[in-house]
Amino acid sequence: MIVPSREYRYFVFAPMRYDTMHARKHGFAHALDELAARGIYVEFPGSRSPYHPGRGVVTLNSGHFGLYPPDDVHSIPNRCGVLAVPRKLSLLGLRFGQNEKRMAPLIRAWLSRFFEHDAAQSRGPRAALVTTARWAPLLRDIPFDAMIYDKTDIGNTLRGHYSLEEYADLEQEIIGRSQVLIGASGPLADELKSLSGGGEVTVIPNGVDLARFEEDRLHPVAELETLPRPRLGIVATITDWIDTDWLGEAARRYPRWSFVVVGPVTKTADMSPLDGLPNVHLLGKKPPEEVPSIISGLDVCLHLLREGPVRDVNRSTKVWEYLALGKPLVCSWIPDLEDYDPLLYRCRDLPHFFENLEAAVREKDPDRVQERRREAAQNTWASRVKVLFDLLDG
Repeated sequence: MIVPSREYRYFVFAPMRYDTMHARKHGFAHALDELAARGIYVEFPGSRSPYHPGRGVVTLNSGHFGLYPPDDVHSIPNRCGVLAVPRKLSLLGLRFGQNEKRMAPLIRAWLSRFFEHDAAQSRGPRAALVTTARWAPLLRDIPFDAMIYDKTDIGNTLRGHYSLEEYADLEQEIIGRSQVLIGASGPLADELKSLSGGGEVTVIPNGVDLARFEEDRLHPVAELETLPRPRLGIVATITDWIDTDWLGEAARRYPRWSFVVVGPVTKTADMSPLDGLPNVHLLGKKPPEEVPSIISGLDVCLHLLREGPVRDVNRSTKVWEYLALGKPLVCSWIPDLEDYDPLLYRCRDLPHFFENLEAAVREKDPDRVQERRREAAQNTWASRVKVLFDLLDG
């Protein structure tokens, strides 16, 4: 029986906890919950989650000798459902376990029991939207009425505890199970097409949830209000592919400007170019609900990626979030953003970066602000989900 796309309950199998940030997986889950029967964000196996029925520490067996998944998902009003997947066991008050690679058989059994109960409750057909192949061994032999594989990044950033070769095998497993293949950018879709042996792959770029950026939801951020203008900022997880060299060079060249870095700093990030710079302000990780107000408090937004494979495939959700507020955006020479050159400032090299920074700071044209907002309004998550529906409906 053919199931209309809007009648599925969609389980979005994500690579992170729900409350980590607002990313592509969240956008899909929220829009699917709004437009389809249900959107459910499935957290990657972890030790803690505020969305588990027991709250706090989450274990596969809840201290008993058997596996004890919840009866249903946690519901976030006006957002989506969330399923917190544990990674450890507990017994006699002690918790033990290893990474999801070693714990895969137990996690798979826990998930299998959850979905068996779900099917017994006759809640309707379900579709899996898988965003990392690390889910392959955890979902093995668990049936879905439809499966979509969403290639969101290169394997090296998503492989976790698996080697590149192991991850490639897991990716082939997910591709083989999927009825629909999508990529977050043109280069990622091309790679997925090659991996699938020439199968049909559709580009569904990242989008934006405009409701998060409505004026009545924005407020001044105290940490920004004390900083001199202009304020130039990058909002991202700071990793080894964020170009802190360019950021440091800019801070030295423009000592009267405030450069703001918002987001967690990973162990791989090189922060040495920013050492000792008094006009660089590291604000750290912020709750996702604060991000729109933080962006609103910036004069110029930055999206700086080092040359390499991540930059070659990137079209970040942050691009649309910056545009949703009409902000000037200065970014690296990201190939997949070429079509949006009239709306932003792509930089070929360091001198071009300085030139574009100065132009962005000088920019006072309200028409450009409105052009960016109009473009963002054409690229919502709801519009992306409607493309997905068309693919599923054939």
